[in-house]
Amino acid sequence: MRYTSSRSLFGLPLFDVVVPGPLPPGAPVERPVARGWMAVGPVAVGFLSFGGLSVGALAFGGFALGLIPFGGLAIGAVAVGGLAIGYWAIGGAALAAQAALGGFAAAPDFAAGGAAFAGHANDDAAREFFSSGFVPGVLRHARRNPGWLLVLLLFVLLVPLLARERPAP
Repeated sequence: MRYTSSRSLFGLPLFDVVVPGPLPPGAPVERPVARGWMAVGPVAVGFLSFGGLSVGALAFGGFALGLIPFGGLAIGAVAVGGLAIGYWAIGGAALAAQAALGGFAAAPDFAAGGAAFAGHANDDAAREFFSSGFVPGVLRHARRNPGWLLVLLLFVLLVPLLARERPAP
């Protein structure tokens, strides 16, 4: 079953929901892809996406990839998950380019957690970084590094191209 909104923005439906039905015995497994600004399905691609494999600015799923992904395995700028990999990462195991928080946390600058590895690991500087407020920290960083805003803008502009269905070969 598929439900796609009749309204679209930049050629991409506002939402696309895919719920795969049962397959007859011996039939090849299909992985239908939901594509829209909000996408829900086994494989979802959209600005806001929910799925087993989820790709989007805000991605929620077993494997989530995006700017702010939440998932079992999350990879993105600010990743949150069981295994989180990103510029900032929060998770059971967190690997980050700047700051990581988790049971196992590794980053060059700041890390806090059960096993933390960083320039400032479980020390006063790390506690100050993490207690200073996450959202204000993100905003301060964005103000000092406007290149991330350009990445966000490019991502938003590329979502319709990435989500467009490709013709079958």
